[in-house]
Amino acid sequence: MSPFRRRVLFINRPFQIRFAIYVCSWLFVLSIIYPMLVSQLYEWFFRYLAGDPNGPMIAALQKSRHDMLFWLTLMQVCFMLMTFLMSLFMSHRIAGPLYKLSKTLNQFRNGSLARVGFRKNDYFQEVAGDYNLMIDSVADQIDASKVHLERALASTENETTRKEIDGALKALGYFKR
Repeated sequence: MSPFRRRVLFINRPFQIRFAIYVCSWLFVLSIIYPMLVSQLYEWFFRYLAGDPNGPMIAALQKSRHDMLFWLTLMQVCFMLMTFLMSLFMSHRIAGPLYKLSKTLNQFRNGSLARVGFRKNDYFQEVAGDYNLMIDSVADQIDASKVHLERALASTENETTRKEIDGALKALGYFKR
């Protein structure tokens, strides 16, 4: 089993709910328009058939319209619920990486030079790559600075300068891979 398996549906609840409602709001508008169009088509058909006295029974057609609108509405409600759930899962692939990046940035603030990794299907994979390149660059610069400071410490005799260099080395030691 993958160590990055989804365990929590809501990572950033306000964002994920807003995202799902936004997606479903467009679907809701379209779901209202479609039954109205079907109903109007039936009305037009009824008016057309009303002119023919030998035409089919209008009551049977009205029952058919009622049944069709019921099933159409039920299907659209089910479809909207499925869309809401799918948009929650989609938003999870957005909120998850942002949450993980935020935690890694907080660790960086506390001296950790840990790399960040997102799940395979998460969005913003390039952000993780860019962050990891930045961390590698910072770590390389810290290592190079430590080497230069250690050389300077070994070559200096002045006690004040040695204390300053030693302090700088300790400050750079704050960062851990």
